[in-house]
Amino acid sequence: MRVIDTQPIASIQSMEVQGDAMHLSGWIVHREYPLTHVTLRAGPGLWTHDVPLSDRPDVCKNLYPEIGHTAVSGFNAVVPWDPNPRAAAARRLEIIAKSGEAERGTVSVELRDLDPEPARFPVPPSVLKRHVGGRRDDFLSTGWRIYSDLKGQVARLGGWARFDRIHDWGCGCGRVFRYLYEEVPAPCLFGCDIDREAVRWMSENARGSSFEAIRKLPPTPYADEQFALVYGISIFTHLNEAMQDRWLGELNRITRPGGVVAVSVHGPELVPRRLRPRLRKRGFADVGSRQAFYFVPYAGLRYYRTAYHTPRYVEEHWSRYFDVLEYFCRAVNAHQDLVIMRKR
Repeated sequence: MRVIDTQPIASIQSMEVQGDAMHLSGWIVHREYPLTHVTLRAGPGLWTHDVPLSDRPDVCKNLYPEIGHTAVSGFNAVVPWDPNPRAAAARRLEIIAKSGEAERGTVSVELRDLDPEPARFPVPPSVLKRHVGGRRDDFLSTGWRIYSDLKGQVARLGGWARFDRIHDWGCGCGRVFRYLYEEVPAPCLFGCDIDREAVRWMSENARGSSFEAIRKLPPTPYADEQFALVYGISIFTHLNEAMQDRWLGELNRITRPGGVVAVSVHGPELVPRRLRPRLRKRGFADVGSRQAFYFVPYAGLRYYRTAYHTPRYVEEHWSRYFDVLEYFCRAVNAHQDLVIMRKR
């Protein structure tokens, strides 16, 4: 297994189109080097601009409490925007991290105007959105960032077109699926979740795709070796170890030989201080989650956890079920780690 510690890490937290410009805000950090500014480049040689970094103490406090220089990590910028769908190349933004004149790496992000989204694909009701995002009102933007990250990894494997049956394990109300539905033929797409209301909503709105309401524990109603690609975002981040083992076995059953499974986990950087001894000892730690309240109606109070993994644990434990190929640190929304596996 290759562990890929991406540097730097950036998060675009808001995107708003005003005329022929997009207004952006976000943050960027490098664990090793204090950054001073970023150079933004939209399209190959089309436009560049230097933006100094500003104070973001919340980034340091919530994400990197032991790396003081991450408190200076925020940026606000305005970049050119062409609404023509054929201008997709110009919507790719390179964010070049700098310490003075020294370059410290580049993050590439795909920009998107989210204002037309409700007309393209309905936005689910608030009660369903809360099941995947708590009280935050960032359903569309977070879904787009997660989808873009996942799409980039799938592109390395040959792109969506390589996989004839794609399964969103834990699809919820389509935070990620809604963007995949735009690019992949509907009959190739499948989803499942323990949230029956979300599954019903998806069945009504993502016509042509197939959705199943499943139980909290396997098995699912799917046939053996049914899928070429299975992805699960923020699922293993919230299950205890015994449940994870059972679901790893089920994912193995429904994935065809040579098929790919991509799932996210909370890496060791995110673990609370009180759980660090347990994580160091076993490579895995979990604790009751404050978010569990949102899931009580269909999951009960004890089902939903917050779980943390080390790369070594993933390699040693999960290799009983799959060939664990790659482990990407902070590769999902600049927050969760992404594990790429293949069925033997």
